[in-house]
Amino acid sequence: MVSTINYEEGIDGVRKLLLCDAAYGFDKVYYSSNEDLGALFSSVDMKDKDVLTVQASSDQLFYISGKEPASIETFDINRLTKYYYYLRKWYILYKDKYYFDIYDTLDIHNLLEEVIPVDEEEYDAYKYWDTFVRTIPRFFIKDLFFVSVNPHKNKISDLEKLKDFLVDYKLRFTGMDISREKINKKYDTIVISNILEYYDENRDRIDNIRDNLYGMLNDGGEVIATNFMNDFISFTIFNSFHELFSIREIFNNRDGIGCVYKKVLTKNS
Repeated sequence: MVSTINYEEGIDGVRKLLLCDAAYGFDKVYYSSNEDLGALFSSVDMKDKDVLTVQASSDQLFYISGKEPASIETFDINRLTKYYYYLRKWYILYKDKYYFDIYDTLDIHNLLEEVIPVDEEEYDAYKYWDTFVRTIPRFFIKDLFFVSVNPHKNKISDLEKLKDFLVDYKLRFTGMDISREKINKKYDTIVISNILEYYDENRDRIDNIRDNLYGMLNDGGEVIATNFMNDFISFTIFNSFHELFSIREIFNNRDGIGCVYKKVLTKNS
């Protein structure tokens, strides 16, 4: 498990991605979340809890910060999501923009002129984006991001509380495939987006994810998962998780948008 990368490895990963020779851990980045995060998190208490969330577009992280957890750490199989977080952070702090035009490399260049990195990790991200806008032609950027049909559905209009959070927050990112790896630490809440749906036809991988999540949760801890491809929990996922978790579905009106899996059994993990 490689927890992080440096900017040169990141840019090399981007170039290979453009050449259709992507290395493990490097993929297109989601511009924004396609989930209904407000509804998904509305019935979940995260106050004063230790939370682990998928990094993805960083929308999940930003929304969770408003739930007043004790701590937030992130993970993703795609190492490039770490760099996207810093770009989003800078747009929020320096430009007062929650979402922005990712294809406008001149605007990103102008943003970087204002950025003052606060530590080595942020300086590495600065070097990544500086190299990115100088060496990756604008024409190719469309091949590096997933953009949904409703990309601004989770927009946060009042950014003051989020800004206060970001000023002091230190990103703690782990690059890992949760179907094969886990962090040697316990959390109260783990947010995994719709990762389970990608492995719905593979019971062994679903069981691996279940066991890894179980091992990273405190007793009574919860996993928050999204149903996006379907508006219900599949039989494969239900049949796997009900062995170790209680299951509560989350609805938005009549649509099933996700599930809360609560750790209820004792197992050596």
